[in-house]
Amino acid sequence: YCQTAWTSFAFGHREHYGRKNHTPAVSMVIRQETMDDWPSLWTLHQKTGLSPFHQSDFRDWLHHHTTWVALRGGKIGGFLMIQDTLDYQDVLLLSVDPLYRRQGVARSLIQNLLPLKKPLFVEVEDTNNPALNLYRTLSFQTVGQRRHYYGTDRHASVMRLG
Repeated sequence: YCQTAWTSFAFGHREHYGRKNHTPAVSMVIRQETMDDWPSLWTLHQKTGLSPFHQSDFRDWLHHHTTWVALRGGKIGGFLMIQDTLDYQDVLLLSVDPLYRRQGVARSLIQNLLPLKKPLFVEVEDTNNPALNLYRTLSFQTVGQRRHYYGTDRHASVMRLG
């Protein structure tokens, strides 16, 4: 892993989505989280509407897993939590603030893990097309499916890189 990776992106790439307005380029910093980050990460994760966690469980997960934070203009734009085992890594959570979506935050967090030392897996809900497309563009391959993984009739694609 890189302890800190500096990546610069145009803030939005708006012309690619048919818009003409531009926002100035802002640096993105990827770093490992600190325990001081946890309240902000909890708040960000709750904004996504995907949090099945109680606040104390979330804090425990941060303590026991590796978490990378993306900062844009000094503000947390997203985070990636991975479980690192002997044989593989597993993406446990990838959360991006709605204000920072489609700006390269998730892609930068995943790319920060490259080059991989062992395979990286992720489960993605079959209806989450933006996430599926992101992982495919990063060369993840679908290797299986977990039926009812997210609840009744909500299935997950298991994807692998490396």
